[in-house]
Amino acid sequence: MYCVKDKVAAFFDKYSMGCNGISVEQSCRMFAEEMKNSLNGKESTLEMIPTYIEIGKKIPVNKPVIVIDAGGTSLRRAVVRFNSQCEPVIDNYEKYPMPGTNGEITSDDFFKIIASYLQPVINASDTIAFCFSFTTETLPDKDAKVTMLGKQIKIKNLVGEILGKRLIKEIGIDKRVIVLNDSVASLLGGAGYPQKGQSFDDYIGFILGTGTNTCYIEQCKNIGKLLPAEKEGSMIINTESGGYGKFPRGNIDREFDLGTIDPGVYLFEKVIGGKYEGNLILLLIGKAVEDGLFSDYFGHCLKCIDTLPSASVDSFIASPFGENVLAKCCQGSNAGDDDRATLYYLIDFTYERSAMLIFINLASIMMKTGKGKNPCSPVCVVVEGSTINNSELLMQKINYYIKRYLNDRFNIYCKFIKVDNANLIGTAIAGLTN
Repeated sequence: MYCVKDKVAAFFDKYSMGCNGISVEQSCRMFAEEMKNSLNGKESTLEMIPTYIEIGKKIPVNKPVIVIDAGGTSLRRAVVRFNSQCEPVIDNYEKYPMPGTNGEITSDDFFKIIASYLQPVINASDTIAFCFSFTTETLPDKDAKVTMLGKQIKIKNLVGEILGKRLIKEIGIDKRVIVLNDSVASLLGGAGYPQKGQSFDDYIGFILGTGTNTCYIEQCKNIGKLLPAEKEGSMIINTESGGYGKFPRGNIDREFDLGTIDPGVYLFEKVIGGKYEGNLILLLIGKAVEDGLFSDYFGHCLKCIDTLPSASVDSFIASPFGENVLAKCCQGSNAGDDDRATLYYLIDFTYERSAMLIFINLASIMMKTGKGKNPCSPVCVVVEGSTINNSELLMQKINYYIKRYLNDRFNIYCKFIKVDNANLIGTAIAGLTN
C-alpha cells in the first residue's frame, strides 16, 4: 500500500494539486493582507462587505418574524419567535428547491416564486428576514443589492436587483425587510444560542455546504471604507471568502474552473465547496486513469459516471467495500485492492488540501482579531453546511491543523459548534434585533 500511496503523492506533485507548495504561515499572512486591503477600499480578492449588523442586542420575547433562507440547493421558509426562555420556536416550516437550480429562470420568476411561498404566512409579522447565500452589497438600511451569483445558480437579470425592495413590490404589502448572508446568519445563530458552562471570546460564522463563506466581528474603526459617522462600535463583516484567489492552484484546478459556467470567479469555493469538490475529484480520478494509476477495468467503469456528488465521495470513504458508485468501480477486477487504495488516497490527499485551506481561512481571521488567546475562552466557530458536517475525514484533518498550528504555534484557541437550524435562528435574530 505504501507503493500505491507514493504513486498518488507523485501524481499530486505532477499536477501541483497537493499541500507541498502551500506554506501555512505565509498563506495566513497573505489572507490577512487581503482582508486588510479590502477593508480599506484597496484591490483584493476578498470583498469584506460591511453588513451593518451588530450582535448582542436583546431579543424580544414572543415576537414573530417571517424568515426566508435561500441557499445553493434549497429554499426554506418559516415563522420564528423566541419564548420567555429565549428558546427559538419554529413554525410554518417549509422546504423547497432553490429557484434557478434546475434550469435558468428570470428574476421576475424568482420573486414570483418566493412571493408564492410567503403567501400562507404573509400576515404573521410585519418583518421579513431574508438570508440570501450569494454575493450582495449590503446597504445601510440593511437591504442588499445582488452583485454576483455562484454555486451554478441560473437566474437571469437578478444581479443588480435590490432584494427587499423588489420582494415587497412583488408581494404588494408593505413590510420591513432585512437581508443578510448565510455566514452572518450562522454566526448570529451561534451567538444567540448560549452554550452552558462556556464563555467565548469571539464568534466566527463558517459555511461549507454547496458553497463556502466566512464572517466575523470587526471593530468599525478598522473598516477604512466606512463613512466617518459609521465608525463607532463593531459590526459583522461578510468576507465572501469563496472568492479568495491568492492560494496556490494546480493544473487540474484551472482545467476544472474553465468547465464551470463562471470561470475565473469563486476560485476558493470551487476547490472546497460541496457543489464542486465531487466533480473536481472526478476530474482528478480521470487524470489518474490516463496516467495509468488504475486498472483498465476501473477506467471502463469510470466512463459511466458523468457527475460525482460530494456525498458519494464521503460514502466511499465510509464504506470502501460498499455499494456506492465509486466502490463498485473497484469490484470485479484482480486489481480491485490497488484500485480501491489508489482511490482512497486520491480522495484523502484532496481532503488534506481542503482542510489546510479551510484552516488558513479561519486562522487568518483569528490572527487578525487577536481573539482566543485564553483556552478557557476560545473563539466560537459556528459551522453550518452539509459538506463539513457530513465529512468525518475532513473534520479530522481540520482539527489536526488547529492543534499543530493554531494551538501549539500561535497560542490561539477555538471551538467548533453546530447549532440545529442555525441559519433560520440567526436570520430571525437579525430581523428582530437590527
